[in-house]
Amino acid sequence: MLVSIVIPVYNRAEMVKETLESVSRQTHRPLHIILVDNNSTDNTYSVLQDFKEKKETTDFKVDVIEEKKSGVCAARNAGARLVKSEWLMFFDSDDTMDECLVAKYVEKIAECGGDVDVVTTDADFNENGKVSRVNFARSNFFENHIFHSNLSTQRYIMRRELFERAGGWNEAVQCWNDWELGVRVLLQNPRVVAVDDGVYVHVRVHNKSITGARYSQNPQRRENAITMAVSAVEHSDYKDKERIVKLLKMRRFVLAGLYLKEGKKDEARRYYNGSYDDIKDYKMLRCLAPIVYRYVSMGGRGIDRLLKMMVK
Repeated sequence: MLVSIVIPVYNRAEMVKETLESVSRQTHRPLHIILVDNNSTDNTYSVLQDFKEKKETTDFKVDVIEEKKSGVCAARNAGARLVKSEWLMFFDSDDTMDECLVAKYVEKIAECGGDVDVVTTDADFNENGKVSRVNFARSNFFENHIFHSNLSTQRYIMRRELFERAGGWNEAVQCWNDWELGVRVLLQNPRVVAVDDGVYVHVRVHNKSITGARYSQNPQRRENAITMAVSAVEHSDYKDKERIVKLLKMRRFVLAGLYLKEGKKDEARRYYNGSYDDIKDYKMLRCLAPIVYRYVSMGGRGIDRLLKMMVK
């Protein structure tokens, strides 16, 4: 089974080498690797070309292209337009995958008799040598994605048709774009399963990450992602869309609480007040909002459990 992997790259000439090496070690074949240079000003493009020259074989096809429109979403969409396979993965240029990752996905698809649209895996995050595991929720996919971004870029494989039906990457979303895409993917009611026997994706947390290390860094970009997600759900025919919209609106108070936790009182109050005005018609949400805001600002964790229980 042919699997395609799209990797956008911007100014990561050294860091991407480890990522590419982990891709080349995949035991599954055939693979189609699509590397998209997004206006790099260092020698990233030559590194990608060198990888193609050294690693490409008949069952390991490598395309290197350039996307002049700035933004990781534009680069991913450009790569996706070259995909002809039924199954598609996206991956980030600063992370690595175990050599069996793609094989594990393919095994799970076969185990399900092909009756599946998304296969996910757990991941670990390495921040300055401290490694923590993040598990994919095995149930309540939508609710858990809203609060934990289970469908992050590098953690799943999906049918190309599902990606296209969801609308591809939203190039107007500059932060949390994988979270926003995940919302639209889940609106399609996909059949989702997880690989259960290990951790096969390794995420590097560093200060050059596109997302940024602090929630209050470029706050409008995160807020825009939530606004886009709310709009997508509101304009869908998803069977439980009213509840999902409510949960998304409560996600705003989690974010406002994180601003306050980081000491950005003005940003926190601005976003809290604007978000509170948007729930004036929901009595329960008005009661929950200040609780969520204060609890998160004090470092509290697991607030989603309360919200999933109380929001109907």
